[in-house]
Amino acid sequence: MNTLIIHPKDESTDVLKYIYSSENNYTVINGQISKIDLYKLIQSHFRTIFIGHGTSRGLSNINMFKYKGEYIIDYKFKNVLERSNQNIYLWCYADRFVKNNALKGIFTGMFISDLQEAKRYNIANVKKIDIDASNIFFSQTLANCINKNNKMIYNKLILEYALFAKDNKIAKFNVQNIFIKH
Repeated sequence: MNTLIIHPKDESTDVLKYIYSSENNYTVINGQISKIDLYKLIQSHFRTIFIGHGTSRGLSNINMFKYKGEYIIDYKFKNVLERSNQNIYLWCYADRFVKNNALKGIFTGMFISDLQEAKRYNIANVKKIDIDASNIFFSQTLANCINKNNKMIYNKLILEYALFAKDNKIAKFNVQNIFIKH
């Protein structure tokens, strides 16, 4: 499958590299590209996986791209993103971005990835090791099925992550915030 990964270089989301690090045939963009060139790359790929920090307005730039605005992916990409229902949007509140732009694919709502977020959502008695375990399990599970269609990915991800969530409070919160729209 012709896949583009857009993952702005950021130490706090490095654990999500497990999703694509075992595959050599992906185009991976971590920064240093213009929005115009990024748009063209998305056009030339069947699936794009977006990984990082963001809001309902898009995927955050984090000053890694040749663009000085707050978002590297935003509403201006709607036309190119709506071409594929196989995209995957992995950032906090990507669900709102997908809904606001009438897109399709797999996407996340609030997804806890650090201790501050766990505190903010009142998840008590959690350690960094719990968060890391949840993020690694999620990433490895997604990596194991990443070349399947989104329906198969979603079903496998929800099934396996929900089992893991029985013993992990972070995964229990996060699994409720993974969605698909066909």
